[in-house]
Amino acid sequence: MRRDSIAQAALRLLNVDPSAPMARIAASAGVSRATLHRHFATRDDLIIHLGRMSIESWRDALDAAAIDEATESGDVDRIRTAVDDLFGHLLRDAEEYGFTWLEYSLLSDEEVVAGSEVLRAREHAFYAAAQRTGVLRADLPVAWIGHTIFGALVGLREAIRCGDIPVRDAARLLRQTVLHGITASEAVSLPSSSVPAASRCSWSNRVSGSTAIGRVPARQTTWPKSVCGRSSASPSDAPPLASHDLR
Repeated sequence: MRRDSIAQAALRLLNVDPSAPMARIAASAGVSRATLHRHFATRDDLIIHLGRMSIESWRDALDAAAIDEATESGDVDRIRTAVDDLFGHLLRDAEEYGFTWLEYSLLSDEEVVAGSEVLRAREHAFYAAAQRTGVLRADLPVAWIGHTIFGALVGLREAIRCGDIPVRDAARLLRQTVLHGITASEAVSLPSSSVPAASRCSWSNRVSGSTAIGRVPARQTTWPKSVCGRSSASPSDAPPLASHDLR
């Protein structure tokens, strides 16, 4: 089996079980542990490879949405179209590479960190252009807009995993939430039948290792977006402010 095929199989498993050991990763890829170790000497080597794949996927998303061209044009319609396209590509990226978004060990890889800084700068330039043309609010720091979109992507991925929203609604919800917020123009009381039952996802599940979202080292001192950096944590583990952000 080719190296990339093994990596993709590993990614599919780690998206479901981020703590999966090499033995399970090998089994999921349909290879022996010896074959897996020939391609990736250690689990850390495998994780770094996946992180670098995630950087490439992020770069592809920005390219496919043509954000640089839209930024340079300064045209409101092109920027609005690019925003919609980017949201769609980032949603797919979140689904395929969600595990790497929350993997803090990738902060130690210079290639991943350097790549994420370049791509984040491209995103921020695009969001700034969207602010100048009135597509996004101009009174918010552009970095906060980036964090907000990232947070919405992580939340959507978790909501889909928990079954709280259907996949088909994800792009619409992302667009409406980012562009229009969650505050109604008039207060609306929902009937009790409209209030969803308690989610089957819980913080205890999120930090137990059974999900791809929310596993945070107990004494994590940096708070990356994880690589590509994206992060989440239980209320008791969350630091007051982000000290580092890869994405």
